[in-house]
Amino acid sequence: MIDKILQLFPIAVLSLFCFQLVSLWMEQLYKKNAGQLKTAARLSVKKYRWLLVPGFFGCLLWLGQTSSFPLFFRGAVASIFLLAICATDFEQQLIFDRMLFPFALLGLLLLPFSAIGFTDALLAGCIGGGVFLLLAVLTHGAIGGGDIKLIFVLGLWLGTGQLYATILSGLILGGLAALLLLITRQRSRRDFFAYGPWFALPALYLLLS
Repeated sequence: MIDKILQLFPIAVLSLFCFQLVSLWMEQLYKKNAGQLKTAARLSVKKYRWLLVPGFFGCLLWLGQTSSFPLFFRGAVASIFLLAICATDFEQQLIFDRMLFPFALLGLLLLPFSAIGFTDALLAGCIGGGVFLLLAVLTHGAIGGGDIKLIFVLGLWLGTGQLYATILSGLILGGLAALLLLITRQRSRRDFFAYGPWFALPALYLLLS
């Protein structure tokens, strides 16, 4: 029992460190983009930010099963960015370019440690982002620019096959979540809905698998 606790302790410490790092990063982005934030009342959702801690802990625990440091590092980077994106989208319904740009760059740099080729990654990003851009135009902005860019970046990390699975899963999960919020009257049809996390979480699962 003690041996197991000692084994989990470094992962718990690293999870808390990741949480503090992401939380500070989010606050800096909020200050720099104060004009885009929702009303002050929306800031009350910060109380749910601690959910990032078990999120990081679970991801790192999963990654700890691999003996390959490059795979561990790639998965850890994806976990930090995707959970941070979930947090900002849930809290403020915003996905910041300052998160997406380094996430995209790291995705390209870490491609040699994945089974995805550069051409497949670039093709997935362009097609996925292009389709969502078209949907945004057809739905008169129902899909936000952050979601379009997120799909493009996820394509660089996942490739065509896994991006398709991510989009399909995200649409189903996001649709169910939106329906639940409407039924429970926590949202109305006129309210914006954070779809980014429902694409980020399936993508994270695929990247860790």
